[in-house]
Amino acid sequence: MKYYIDRSDIIEEACHRMLKEMYMRAQPPVDIDDYIAKYKDGTFDKEKDRCYEWHYLPSAIQTQIVEDYLEAYNANDQMREQFKWLIDLFKNGGRRTVYKDIFNDGKEVRTSEETEKLPELIGEENAEKVYSLINDFLGFYRRNRDELSIRWTIMQAPTTNSNTVKEHWGQDFEVDDSVYKNNDDEWDYTYKDYYNGEINEDSWYTADKED
Repeated sequence: MKYYIDRSDIIEEACHRMLKEMYMRAQPPVDIDDYIAKYKDGTFDKEKDRCYEWHYLPSAIQTQIVEDYLEAYNANDQMREQFKWLIDLFKNGGRRTVYKDIFNDGKEVRTSEETEKLPELIGEENAEKVYSLINDFLGFYRRNRDELSIRWTIMQAPTTNSNTVKEHWGQDFEVDDSVYKNNDDEWDYTYKDYYNGEINEDSWYTADKED
C-alpha cells in the first residue's frame, strides 16, 4: 500500500475535478460523483447507461476547460515551446553569461556576450537540416504523459450533440448556449456560472461546497 502522494495522484485528481466541472456546467447539470457512486454499488449498468450522452456541453467550452486545467496543474507539454525558443537562438543568436577580468585587476566580473548564430558556424544549408530534424523529433515524440492523461479525459466528457440529449430527456428539454457566451457573443465558460439549471453569482464549486 502506498502511503505517499505522487505526481500520478495529482494528475488523477485533476482529471476527476475537470470532469466534475464539465458535468456541473453541462445541460442538464449533474454531479458526476452521483453516477460514479451508482457504478460502484452496481445500480448503474455501464453497458446500457451512457451518462455522457445525457448531458450537453459545447465543444468550445470543453476545450477551454481542458486548457485551463492543463495550465492550473502545470501539465502542459513545454518541450515544443522550449525547442522553438532554442531554434530561434540558433537562427538569431542570443546572449550567454561569461566572467571576464574587464578592469585588469585580476578580479573576474560577470557579464554577457553574444552567442554565435548556427548558420554562421555550419552554413545556412546545414543549419536548415538541423531545424528540420528538431521539428521531426517534435512531431514524433511526446514526452509529457500528464498532458495526455488530462486530454484523454475528454473522452468521458458530456456530449457536444444537443440532439442526443433532447432524445434522452424529451423534446421539451431546451438547450441554451447563451449561458456559455459573454456580451461579445464569444464562448466563455467563466462569464456565467451554470449550476443546477440556474445562473448563479457563485461558481459551481463554491455552491457545491456549501451544500
